[in-house]
Amino acid sequence: MAKAKRALHEKNSITLDHSTLGRPLHLLAGLNERLKNEVNTFLKSEFNHPYRAMLGVSQLSQSASKATPVQWLDLSVGHLAVEMSRPFLLRTLDYRYGAKAKPTAITEQDLSSEPSSTELRLKSSLANKLAGVFLAFLNQNQISPSPSVLHTDAAWQIDIEIVDQIDQQLGNICLVLNHALFDLLLKQVAKPRSNSKSQTAFFDQLKIKCHVHLAEKALTLDDVLKLKVGEIMPISLQARANVYIGKSKLFTASVAENNGALCLTSFEDAD
Repeated sequence: MAKAKRALHEKNSITLDHSTLGRPLHLLAGLNERLKNEVNTFLKSEFNHPYRAMLGVSQLSQSASKATPVQWLDLSVGHLAVEMSRPFLLRTLDYRYGAKAKPTAITEQDLSSEPSSTELRLKSSLANKLAGVFLAFLNQNQISPSPSVLHTDAAWQIDIEIVDQIDQQLGNICLVLNHALFDLLLKQVAKPRSNSKSQTAFFDQLKIKCHVHLAEKALTLDDVLKLKVGEIMPISLQARANVYIGKSKLFTASVAENNGALCLTSFEDAD
């Protein structure tokens, strides 16, 4: 029984990552639609418009990083790895250098072949351009990404599925962020905090709703039934009115006229 309980505990246990505790990870999904639009705009300008392609983002998701990038790009504010699936690269290569009306179907032999120097150059060029798109998304200044010579740890990844509407060919782009770049991403959803505490006294900030009983008029039921829309009932204001907060009468005040508006003045504590 003890072994069964321990095994169940180990199966249901969760390893907490101290780097993510207390951080607004649940809000990051709110960025997906905006980032999806940015990538779609990139695909349209890079392939769809010049080559009559029909590439688009079919879905986008974010998660703690599981990728182990071979190459990082130094973006000055952090490190980014841009991983692209072979089907995506071969399809974009076909559009750029071959396809006229309809792209060539990708075979298993194509996927198992060694990448050509042209494919590798295209991969490097697209990675740099996508890094620029992501920098703009983070509201950072544009720079020329450079290969990083430093070792860095992956913190977060964004998986983007690309579909070619012509033949439903799927491809993938994966953006892997290190901790510095992940912090910048979190700032996109973090609520701004005031650096300086308010110096205003509590009683100056506290707002209380009060109401005033200016006058009352008694009518019989017959008089009420005879009332017509727009009819004016004459009333006479008392010299002083009762001021209430909720149901409690706290003050009395004099009723005065100022530029056609009724005002209260000379407040006194109620008896």
